[in-house]
Amino acid sequence: MNVYSQESERNEAFDLLKAICTFLIILHHTGFFYGILNRGYIAVEFFFITSGFFLYGTYINKAELNTLDYFKKRAGRLYPEYWFAFIILLITEAMIRIMPYTHWYSPLLEFTMLQNVGIISEPESMNYPCWYLSVLLFGGTIIYMLLRTLSRKLFNIIAVTISLVIYLFLISQSPCIEQWGTVGCIFYLPFWRGLADMMIGIIIYQLPKPGKRTGIIVECCSGIGILFFLRKGGNFDYLTVFFIILLIWSICSKSSILRKIGKLKIVNIINKYQYGMYLNHACIIIIFTHLNIISTFNFWGALAGLFICIFLLSWIGYFITNCIRRKIQSVKQCYN
Repeated sequence: MNVYSQESERNEAFDLLKAICTFLIILHHTGFFYGILNRGYIAVEFFFITSGFFLYGTYINKAELNTLDYFKKRAGRLYPEYWFAFIILLITEAMIRIMPYTHWYSPLLEFTMLQNVGIISEPESMNYPCWYLSVLLFGGTIIYMLLRTLSRKLFNIIAVTISLVIYLFLISQSPCIEQWGTVGCIFYLPFWRGLADMMIGIIIYQLPKPGKRTGIIVECCSGIGILFFLRKGGNFDYLTVFFIILLIWSICSKSSILRKIGKLKIVNIINKYQYGMYLNHACIIIIFTHLNIISTFNFWGALAGLFICIFLLSWIGYFITNCIRRKIQSVKQCYN
């Protein structure tokens, strides 16, 4: 029997790490801390692996949920705020006269979140951080379909094989994990990298939980390893991913230190708007860069202003999309 299947309580350590990884990605895209934080992009691997982890939890605990229902439920959570961010960024770039696309089909692919699934070999993306969501939604749905179709043993064999093959190929190509482009006609590297990471998350879910002492030791060692190698060059990307895997496994212990820190109210507030901050930070960075705010004002003040603006835009998106959701639900109830 799966060791997590009977647990209904929330693991706040994941909330804390999601907030931290969101901040890392935002800082990476600002480019302010190169030399100190060289590889904030590696935080995307955490999101992919944990997505696979929770995908398997959904499969185990909601066995009645078929693939189509899974996709509809997932899309219903992702698309509304995504579309809000898409429209705001499109208006912003039009106002400052940036032409984000060179092909007519690119905005359609991005609007539907299909820009990074391998349909075209050189995808164009206005909201560049959202390539991850494209892989998450459609790659995750493919994995969920396989889980429902195949036996657990066969799926695990396929998952381990794909993860090993993809990572061995990436390692053979470059010491940096952030690789783009297509191999052959169908192997779009970011998409397959996301699939491999999500399958790793599924494997982690099925492992026995660490004991109290083991969990704390692994948690501390993996956390130190991640912090240390984040400051190094791209030669340590795969080692950093290894420590991320260990960290995710270690925080499954109820004695997790990060789990206790994650119970802080501030973490809950940030986590509520974390998705919106991920979606909207490119827009604010573009505005700040266009207005040359960083070099005009005090650096730390401008950086604080950047995060405040990202948070406010995320709050507005969250508020508007939730109002629309409630309105749609009330209309449905009236007709039912």
